[in-house]
Amino acid sequence: MRKVFWLFAGLMFSSIAWCGAHNNHQVLTVFSPDSSRPCLFFQMDGVSEADPIVAASPWFAVPMSHNGYNLIQAMLLTLFTAGKNLNIKTTGGTACGFAEVDSVIFTFNR
Repeated sequence: MRKVFWLFAGLMFSSIAWCGAHNNHQVLTVFSPDSSRPCLFFQMDGVSEADPIVAASPWFAVPMSHNGYNLIQAMLLTLFTAGKNLNIKTTGGTACGFAEVDSVIFTFNR
């Protein structure tokens, strides 16, 4: 039982260590999918490295195969237009050669 606990704890913490998070930044640039790369690309103001998996690259990518692709695209464009801050969590992997986005979080403050 003790071995199972440590195995589970190790897997949980190793997955956390490999993904990145960026909080309270604005969308700086949005680039649409093109004919050779089926991903939505974007940069955030003040972020010089989206994820250590792609060293020194500020670019994030959302693959069109992502379950929430349409919602993420709409959120990014809306927040870009409104100049609002958002939080990004990456998967620790790559999509179209850049840091793959897991989720986008926006909290509305009145």
